[in-house]
Amino acid sequence: MDLEKIISESIQNIGYELVEFEHNHNSGLIRIFIDNGNLISVDDCVKVSNH
Repeated sequence: MDLEKIISESIQNIGYELVEFEHNHNSGLIRIFIDNGNLISVDDCVKVSNH
């Protein structure tokens, strides 16, 4: 299973949709863009980041 699919399934379990996924292999940085049908707040970003 690839990383994007794992992240997508994981955040779906807490009520978010993965909109876009970026992975920089050189730095190891993973950037994700999420949606939940409402406005995304900083608290939503923290929740997903800590999940």
